[in-house]
Amino acid sequence: MKEWRITDPKTTTLLVDNKVTLLKGNILMWHYVIELIKRTFDGHSYDIFESEEKIHVNDYCLNLISYSDDYRSFETQNSKDKLMLLFNAYLELSPYYKNLVECWEELQEEVELLSEELGYSANVQLDDFKKKIVEDHLTWKSNEKNALDKILQQIKLTKKSIPDKRHLFVLITPENILDTNDLVKLNEHLQKQTSHFIVVSDYSFDGPVNTIYNNQIINYSIVIKNKDLISRFLPFVFDEEAFDHSLKWYINLVDKTRDNIIKLSLSSVDNLEQFIYVFLMIYFTHLPFVVDYSGIPAEYKNFIESVIESEV
Repeated sequence: MKEWRITDPKTTTLLVDNKVTLLKGNILMWHYVIELIKRTFDGHSYDIFESEEKIHVNDYCLNLISYSDDYRSFETQNSKDKLMLLFNAYLELSPYYKNLVECWEELQEEVELLSEELGYSANVQLDDFKKKIVEDHLTWKSNEKNALDKILQQIKLTKKSIPDKRHLFVLITPENILDTNDLVKLNEHLQKQTSHFIVVSDYSFDGPVNTIYNNQIINYSIVIKNKDLISRFLPFVFDEEAFDHSLKWYINLVDKTRDNIIKLSLSSVDNLEQFIYVFLMIYFTHLPFVVDYSGIPAEYKNFIESVIESEV
């Protein structure tokens, strides 16, 4: 995992991976970030860095594919038209297409000869062949059960259309057209790709998770920056595996809460140890919270209250 840092006024930072990056939630939550990615990769309005190394956006082709009625940009509105243009370009390379053009020219001659033989006062002519003759008779035919194939085909054709670029795909709410089984298959497929996918979804795709709380992007990175501080404050010995498990509970809790005050209880996690880790993670990332002390031993309740009173 690594960070992408964009030089916009907010210094927007995402935790990303070479395969799949998850923006957990819906497009209304992530609209600013998606537009920011567009302005960075297509509009060159901002620079973007991976750690301290600048990303050369000209090396990338940004592809937006939305399945949400809440996001209909120019790119997503015209994605089908682009794919049909690409299909036509490949079709024109077919020997059958070339034969059609040649046969059309021969048919023109035949029409001209027949017109002369019949002796009509006005000659009958067959217009020159135009691409539109074929294009007007090409149509998309699909149904809901083939929705996954439709997505995979779009990804494949898009990559094939611009082979000399690195592709960055933004998939927006694929769960709107896919059921859970197809989402599992899509996730597996994306993990095998060489392109980078940023997925806006409430489905838990494998990859670094970014969520939003009160307009702040929350991910593992902001917690890991406080790892030493958390370790020093723990009332027991720090354990790396327990920390990692607690990180997942932290993200899950923040994601479920969204913009409400976080309610931390023993039922929020698997055990008391994780409860203490998650408490410190919430505290040191400065998120508003309340604690339900039900089932919490007195010594740990006193510990939590002492940390809060310390105002570190």
